[in-house]
Amino acid sequence: PGAFVELIPAMETVLLGNPTKTINIKDPRTGLVTSTPLREIHPIMVAAAKKPTVLPSIKDDVARLFDAELKEIKGSGAQIKHCINCLKDPDRKNHFRKLVAMERLAELLGPDVIELLLPYLNHDYFRLRDHSRQLAANAIKLGGSAMLASAFDPENEPSEATGILAAFALSGDKKGAVLAEEALKHEPVELRYQALHTLAEILGGKAIDPILNHLQSADHPLDQAGCEEALTLIAENSKQTEVVRDTLIKLLPKLDISDKGSAYMVLARISDEKCLDVLEKAGSTDSKSEFNLLAEAVSYSPSRRADQILLKFAKTDKASAEVVGNYASRRLIIGPNGIGDITDKQRMDFAEPMIKLSMNKQLIDYLSTIYDARALRSLNYCLENGVIGAVESLVSNAERAPKYSPDDAKVAAEALRNVIEYIEVTYLRGGPAGKHHAVYPRWKLMQARAGKALLKVDKPEAAPIPTFDPLEFE
Repeated sequence: PGAFVELIPAMETVLLGNPTKTINIKDPRTGLVTSTPLREIHPIMVAAAKKPTVLPSIKDDVARLFDAELKEIKGSGAQIKHCINCLKDPDRKNHFRKLVAMERLAELLGPDVIELLLPYLNHDYFRLRDHSRQLAANAIKLGGSAMLASAFDPENEPSEATGILAAFALSGDKKGAVLAEEALKHEPVELRYQALHTLAEILGGKAIDPILNHLQSADHPLDQAGCEEALTLIAENSKQTEVVRDTLIKLLPKLDISDKGSAYMVLARISDEKCLDVLEKAGSTDSKSEFNLLAEAVSYSPSRRADQILLKFAKTDKASAEVVGNYASRRLIIGPNGIGDITDKQRMDFAEPMIKLSMNKQLIDYLSTIYDARALRSLNYCLENGVIGAVESLVSNAERAPKYSPDDAKVAAEALRNVIEYIEVTYLRGGPAGKHHAVYPRWKLMQARAGKALLKVDKPEAAPIPTFDPLEFE
């Protein structure tokens, strides 16, 4: 897992969008598919990222070989030409060789390296893109600001312009803010998205007004996402948190529904008591679309009070419960410091009452990995109310649970007996005759899995029955 720690932010983005996402790997020999929930891989990756050991990289070997080549070349001019030749084709997949060539050119050319980095500042391959941006940011600090700014051409080279803005954001150079404000008037939307981030990084609180002006004039979803993220980034600075919060609260009545959704999202990310009070009060809206945006925003809150706000929303009526249910599973992965720092007790404090208001599929799927009695009772409740998906979750829970406590094992055993009886009555009674050829075997297998899981949790052979006398059978 340590080889993929750079992908943790992308993994967390996927998890926030779909907490029940799984990674499916098919064995080419057997054809069997192994499914692993992404939320179970995430803590392993995070733990690997905290280890002080540095994993070996092919880049070190490539650097040694490349440096050996340079030693054979006489004169710095010839060495520079050798490095430039390595960067001539951005599409060629000698990625690590390019990384080393960029570093050597930065050492040999100083700020003049910027011109050679331009094709890579928004490259599709993340290592080349990120490394070239960092080298360009270093070059800006050495006096390359004007040179990079002169290459900024959002009209004809929008992709390159996007990379230039990202490099300026890393450097903190004020010239980048001027270019970013200009970029907000241009296509494509990816350029404007980066411009919003650059404004936030460089100007901080001074960027609030231009960002909010752009929010109210733009209608593309990526523009709105860029504004949300930029304002959240500014709010992470404790000196600017209240400024962002109070500005948005004051502006709320003037915003249309779509822009209110963005404001709600930023307030939910801040989630101090004043923000949560505003979000809770907003739940009285009569607009279905606004309520949907509000519920989604509150689901991102790092505060546990947001659980109670969503439950309050869900208790209003059945339609509201269904809306909240669509975002409920996100509450099971978000903690005060990010993803995963939440206990099973906290998860079930929200999930147990929520499942009785909305038996949402994602929520039911997530309960399959919470190994305690409350999760089992909730799944059993869904089963009793005819939710077929609860069968798979309940059986998977019992199969995958490391070990139940004695009390939880009793609950699990009762739930599994209910599953076995439910399958028998609903799908298997009367044998396969007259039933669909694919349906009967599938449920027969599920019943067998439930039976095997029951033996695991109930363990009838673990202790003799006190009233049983084997001599009675002789």
